[in-house]
Amino acid sequence: MSKSGSGEDGTALRTSLKRAASSRFDVEVILSRSLDKSKGPMGFLEHFYLVRWEGYGPEDDTWEGRSNVMKGAWTLVQEFDRQELPFTILNVRQRQQEPIYLVRYGLATDAIEPSPHCTKVWLTEDEMKRHNRSATVKRATLAMRKEAGFRMSYVGVAPRPPALQKQDDLVVIGYKTTKAKSTSKSKVPTYLARWEEGGELHEQWFRAYDFHKRFPLDDRRAIAEYRSDLETQKAADALQVPANEYESQRLQNIEKNKLLLQELGL
Repeated sequence: MSKSGSGEDGTALRTSLKRAASSRFDVEVILSRSLDKSKGPMGFLEHFYLVRWEGYGPEDDTWEGRSNVMKGAWTLVQEFDRQELPFTILNVRQRQQEPIYLVRYGLATDAIEPSPHCTKVWLTEDEMKRHNRSATVKRATLAMRKEAGFRMSYVGVAPRPPALQKQDDLVVIGYKTTKAKSTSKSKVPTYLARWEEGGELHEQWFRAYDFHKRFPLDDRRAIAEYRSDLETQKAADALQVPANEYESQRLQNIEKNKLLLQELGL
């Protein structure tokens, strides 16, 4: 396929190879996709793809419009679009009430060297969720904060104690699902916890993630015990003895009638 001479470095389009428009190149791998659409060579809005060319190194990667890449590598484009947009979080810093992350969008593995032309941009966690699944972003941002020793407080969540301590009296006494966000349709597990602290008994609803942040050493135990109690109660209800002798006799008669019908072939 021919190189269009368009590309992206941050938000700027560029190319590093000076070739005749009639030259043809083979796509080795698609590394990334632009975060937003922009006007392509044909005059309409389209995504641009960061392409590594067979026989060339990372410094020669270029951004090509979808219409141009599809001409010779449509299977690679379709395969890339079926997956999540690859990204790496490079840094984190505090901005007002929330952390902000330096994100590099582009494929990078042991076998594939990251491109110097990948988009790098500072984004909040919510802004990152515009381009990737919420769970993927959550795992990546949490790992980055742990790696950086990053501490922050969350509004509406009970603060974690200064030092991690076991809360042996922690119990879960209720469960429900709540919306992840007021504008979201997805729901998350939410637990009603009870524990004693400072000589006082506390009860509070926690979403699963916040529950783990508040009680990192005991949340799984408390949830497991709550589920076990529910299963035990269900089993006990299933084995409950009839309320009176009349009910017991009625159930026995039903069973006898079933056996009689079987013997008669009915």
